[in-house]
Amino acid sequence: MIDKDHKNIALAPIELTPVETSRDFLLVILFAKSTSKSFHLTLKLATKASHFAEGILEGKTHYLVGINKNNEDLILAKSILDYVSKWTGTRVYVSGNEHRSAYQVMMVIDCISKALKCNDPKAHCYVIADHPLIGRMKSDVAWDMPITLSGIDPRWKELKKAPKLLFPCRYIQPYYDTIQHGHPSSPQDQIQAAAVRHGCHWCPLFDASQIEIIEKE
Repeated sequence: MIDKDHKNIALAPIELTPVETSRDFLLVILFAKSTSKSFHLTLKLATKASHFAEGILEGKTHYLVGINKNNEDLILAKSILDYVSKWTGTRVYVSGNEHRSAYQVMMVIDCISKALKCNDPKAHCYVIADHPLIGRMKSDVAWDMPITLSGIDPRWKELKKAPKLLFPCRYIQPYYDTIQHGHPSSPQDQIQAAAVRHGCHWCPLFDASQIEIIEKE
């Protein structure tokens, strides 16, 4: 007999599917019940996200948080990861794949959040930088400065005429000298690969196709 007041009905636990769920959100945070003093506060924060579910994974109770691309969710995600990143059983998923570094995810979240606060996110994301080859030329000049009467290395004149690079990702810009002249992959694909290596390829604002060489007049 079914109790009309539903008092005696035992609801079957939900089987969590973080891999599949992560395809519908910017990222998914999965954590298990913890003895940490911060657990109840963390759980309260988790329920405020765009998506929250409690269920079973691998036979244990876990909590799944789906994060969307808005500052409210991103702030929650960073706060939650601050607590759960070192807890046993914590995992982060992006686009159907598990991300191995919660710390790296937190760094990218911080970068995205800053960009979304700007009137134009490109003002944060995009950087005008030296071409990688020019950067190495500057290093060579600095370490191999010939003595001249004027005291100025004539090679600097050539450097002043050198093109600049519109680089579409501030987060990985310090590593952009990995772009290799003569590489079989395009500069766009090399930058995308660099984003994968540094764990920011999932950023919704990242667009490797926007790299551009700016010629000086």
